[in-house]
Amino acid sequence: MSEFTDRTNELVRSPGQPISSISSFGENEYGDIFVADLLDGEVFEIIPANPGAIRGTVTDNLGTPVSGAIIKVMRTEFADTTDTSGQYQLGGLGDGTFDLAISQSGFRDTVISGVVLGVGDTIVENISYLTGLVQSPLPISFRLYQNYPNPFNAKTNIEYDIDRSCHVSIIIFDIRGNRTATLIDSIQPPGRHVVSWDTNDATSGIYFYKIVAGSFSATKKMIVLK
Repeated sequence: MSEFTDRTNELVRSPGQPISSISSFGENEYGDIFVADLLDGEVFEIIPANPGAIRGTVTDNLGTPVSGAIIKVMRTEFADTTDTSGQYQLGGLGDGTFDLAISQSGFRDTVISGVVLGVGDTIVENISYLTGLVQSPLPISFRLYQNYPNPFNAKTNIEYDIDRSCHVSIIIFDIRGNRTATLIDSIQPPGRHVVSWDTNDATSGIYFYKIVAGSFSATKKMIVLK
């Protein structure tokens, strides 16, 4: 019990009000820790020292949960393994923009780029191996795929293949050629990658997304309907 009592200062309670006695503790399906005060029976959730969490479910292309998949926050020490329901949770991340690397035997490694966390946010990022990807080799060439869904309202996914480690940029332009968003601007490993675009501030219309990866470049059209 000591590992929990040592963190009672992180419990949700009025400032300076002590926890009288911890009688029990437990976790929900996402690994959130809860403790109960013996005297008044109130239940509190422990707040990580660095708030900010990403959680969700990993499924295959048929929608079946994938257990034992490793979800790692790239360039950090944070990682988790999906349970029998395909669920994972990465907590204590703080705020910022994160890239998730997903690996599992029998599936092609996948990277989800540009997951944005605000201060204290907990967001759900469900991951699907939408293209089958069973025991597939690394790409043999660069390729940019059509976004899905398309047309779309709030969020779309962009997949692309790179056959070697290189600097990758993906930029969104409106029909007048004005830059709307930069989704990727970093060195990435070979493989199939997926990045999402949330159209919070975008109006309805035609947009273009362009990838530049090493000497490769390609542009495709997409439609926002609101």
